[in-house]
Amino acid sequence: MNFLKDEFSRDVGIGNEYLYIVSEFIAKSFFDLPPRDIQDAWVFPSIKDKNSYNVCFRPEVAREGALICQKQSGSEDIIVKCVSHGFDENGVAQFYPLGSDIQKAFFPEIV
Repeated sequence: MNFLKDEFSRDVGIGNEYLYIVSEFIAKSFFDLPPRDIQDAWVFPSIKDKNSYNVCFRPEVAREGALICQKQSGSEDIIVKCVSHGFDENGVAQFYPLGSDIQKAFFPEIV
């Protein structure tokens, strides 16, 4: 586990992104499970904040939108923090707060 944690959270610096090829190979070879049935995204440690995680959604899933949630420690409760739906002209995912028109339109089940 330490190898995987180190491999997926090392900072290689600008211009050395090719060094992520090992972690990309590991993810695609061993953790690329069938979409929709088993896995829609990957979670990996944040390089910027070692106590946080990043989520990488499959492109076809990201286009449909996603719920950004947090599991409450010591509980089975999951709290929705915000929703994502669509991208701006630069391809950056757009996030919207709970109660927004986007949330109500695409995720009406959240009250």
